[in-house]
Amino acid sequence: MHKNCLPPIHRIAAIGSAVAIVAASSAFGIGAVSASADELAPNTSTSTSTSTSTSVDPAASAPDTDTTGGSASEDSAPTPTPSATPTAPAAPVAPAEPADPAAPAAPRPPAQSATVAAKSTAAAAPAATAAGTVAVTGTATTWHTLRAVTAGWPAGTTFTYQWTLSGPVVGTRVIAGATSDTYVLGHPDATSDLTVAVTGTAPGEDPTTVTSAPVHADFNSETTFTGAGVRELTASAGQTISVPIQALTGDQGGLRYGVSSSADGPIDAGALPAGLTLSSDGVLSGSTTTAQVVDFWVLARTSQEPAGAPGQHVQLTVGLAADTQLRAGVMDYDPPHTRSWSVSADGTTEYLDALSDDPAPKSTPITSTVGSTITVNAGLVDRYGNRQPIATIDNDWTSSVADDTLDKYDPGTAVRFSSPGVRTLTGTAPDGRTISFTVRVATTATTPTTPVATGGTAPGTGSTSSTAAPTGTLAFTGADETGPITWALGLLAAGATLLVTRLRRRRA
Repeated sequence: MHKNCLPPIHRIAAIGSAVAIVAASSAFGIGAVSASADELAPNTSTSTSTSTSTSVDPAASAPDTDTTGGSASEDSAPTPTPSATPTAPAAPVAPAEPADPAAPAAPRPPAQSATVAAKSTAAAAPAATAAGTVAVTGTATTWHTLRAVTAGWPAGTTFTYQWTLSGPVVGTRVIAGATSDTYVLGHPDATSDLTVAVTGTAPGEDPTTVTSAPVHADFNSETTFTGAGVRELTASAGQTISVPIQALTGDQGGLRYGVSSSADGPIDAGALPAGLTLSSDGVLSGSTTTAQVVDFWVLARTSQEPAGAPGQHVQLTVGLAADTQLRAGVMDYDPPHTRSWSVSADGTTEYLDALSDDPAPKSTPITSTVGSTITVNAGLVDRYGNRQPIATIDNDWTSSVADDTLDKYDPGTAVRFSSPGVRTLTGTAPDGRTISFTVRVATTATTPTTPVATGGTAPGTGSTSSTAAPTGTLAFTGADETGPITWALGLLAAGATLLVTRLRRRRA
């Protein structure tokens, strides 16, 4: 009996071993399929079952072992029927084992060769640009422009520039902002040496820097500026002008100009009157309709002096327009206030009593009194209303009344009227032109005199009194003094009578 029980036990052990192998291969992806050394295709085994059951059916596990190419047992017995075979317990999970050395490795990309890597490294480091030359050209004196000229560089090379100044006074310093191929010399650059460093960069290459030979700069003694002197210009009101005011003759290069109201700047276009401008290349142009005298400075601007270096002092005198006419002026200085009139060449008179608290209408005629003096003069006026700034005293004046007195002095000609009435005054200018106007002269008013102890001039009459009263007497006023005295005495008597009557009533 004991002998007959061994075969079932062997079969159960064989089935359990097969189940354990199948479970391990499913869990860890280890297949029992053998591959030849020449086979490069990836494993397509169907042994990737993902069953998570803890009990394995012996009947179902047998086909799985066949598909993986593995053998469960060397003496495997016929498979019993499911009803006759008990369910086997779950096999414990075996620890992971090293991969089979015979299994093919996953495919990998081919490694780069050392030659390809070396070529990539060489391409990442471009070569330096082949160096050319640079030289400074131009007149090395103030106001002139120096230029950096390059040669011998590869085609397509681009350049950047930097100018440097060196000398016993300034030392060596990089000039801020001097980064173009030109440089305008100013006064601070004189007596120093200048160099320019050029950095060239060819397409796809590293930059290379080359420095020029030094150039010594000096002052310029041949400019069209007159230095400390004043350049005088003249123009007429309304006249269009175009006058170059430059430091150099010919091409100005990089030199620029500006106008200022002072020799030290800054640049201020408002230093010129309306209508006139100064271009950046130093040309004064335009026109103005105002007669005036203007002082301004034209300053040369250099690379390091944007506010303007010492330049030219200019005085521009704008006179009256060509089509001028005579205009007369009349002044009456007698109290209570100053009165004045303006007379045009066509006889139009305008009252200009600007100092009066109660100005009269502009049509007020010219008037005076006997013995009073007025001042007359004549000047020129143009179509813009500009007048001569200084009164003309060279005019010759006459009066239609021969007894009037005419005397020349600084403001013009003084005219003193000898009698009342209307007279005509005529002025003749040096060029022969004349202007005339009328003056109404009134009789001098007579005013009452005041008591004067020793005689003399009575205030307000302007003449010596010929009827001065003796000392200690009242001047005759034209009234009878006896009437008021009689009335006064009568009033006193009436008052006394009234007083006596009241006293008697009180006693009674």
